Amino acid sequence: MSLRVVVLGNYGPDAQQSMRRFADWLVEAARASGAEVELRVPPAIAGRGAAEGSARHKWGGWLDKLVVFPLLLLLRRPLDAASDRLRGRRTVHHVADHSNAPWLAVLPADRSVITCHDVLAIAGALGDADAHCPASRTGVWLQRWILRHLGRARRVVCVSAATLAGLERLAPASAVGPVTRVVVPNALNAPFAPPEPAAAGELLAARGLPRLAEAPYVLHVGSALERKNRQLVVRLLAAGWDGDAVLAGRPIEPALRALAEELDVADRLHELVDPTHDELVAAYGLAHALVFPSYAEGFGWPVAEAQACGTPVVASSRPPMPEVGGPDARYADPDDVAGFAAHLQALREPGARAAQAAAGLANVRRFADADVRAAYRDVHRAAAAGREGAA
Repeated sequence: MSLRVVVLGNYGPDAQQSMRRFADWLVEAARASGAEVELRVPPAIAGRGAAEGSARHKWGGWLDKLVVFPLLLLLRRPLDAASDRLRGRRTVHHVADHSNAPWLAVLPADRSVITCHDVLAIAGALGDADAHCPASRTGVWLQRWILRHLGRARRVVCVSAATLAGLERLAPASAVGPVTRVVVPNALNAPFAPPEPAAAGELLAARGLPRLAEAPYVLHVGSALERKNRQLVVRLLAAGWDGDAVLAGRPIEPALRALAEELDVADRLHELVDPTHDELVAAYGLAHALVFPSYAEGFGWPVAEAQACGTPVVASSRPPMPEVGGPDARYADPDDVAGFAAHLQALREPGARAAQAAAGLANVRRFADADVRAAYRDVHRAAAAGREGAA
């Protein structure tokens, strides 16, 4: 009997690039395993053309995602079932993002899979300050609804052991009946490898950062969310790191710029806004180290990406960073500026940086695309067969 995998991706107007890339990766992974594949995403109807951040963008998007799309999925169920009978196949639905867990209510429970990338927003909505994800009154209601469906999902893939542990705290499997929860780490969803230094320097110079190919700098990759802890990078410049620093991702926020001015380090703080993939690889490859002092993550993509580019990592000691970075990366409490500075200084010792770079390249072999694809293939086949407890 043949297998079809229907990947349910995110709503386009939300512009959630990482989740869009993950859904695309799932499509390619399932296709490579020999399955017939279809990608379905919520149509933009009520929220179509709305300005980002506007009331219509928010409420129209919710209508499209939480009412229109589930209704369409429900209407497709008898058509899918009839098609499967005629073609002698079984269909597995895979919700690519746990924030869309309410869709599970209209999908066949025994042949549906959902990937849980983190439970930070849920934990924050329930009052966990350590999640660093505060929620509005509406957000609290939404996250509780998401947890209700995610907690009852028959088959959940978590991207890290830390994420699985968080889900177990919020919704113990023993309390919701027979479920299968497994850990499958993320694969690197783009080619990351050590760049050629001269070409990398030219790319950065074209973005107005000519000094960075010559002067030592540390790199931070991520958004301006409070939990990403960009503030520590600025404080490093004033207390322990005498080179430069680059923040790649979103523009430097006014409050952070003001802190840099106050500490008299603004001239050593640079931004690389919305870098292309090649620019990001260049920034990783030429950095003295990635500094990743996040308070909370579901996986921590930049840790693995930096190591794949041959760059040492100094990261937060909070999970899942040590799980992803492995035993040879360096860790410190996300509030310990002196600890981060000491690790960066240690990387200047003869041979230290090269040794950690080699260890990082070895570590990221755990996230090889072929291995992660094989793990998801097994998940889909087990779901199609209705086998509880199979990976």
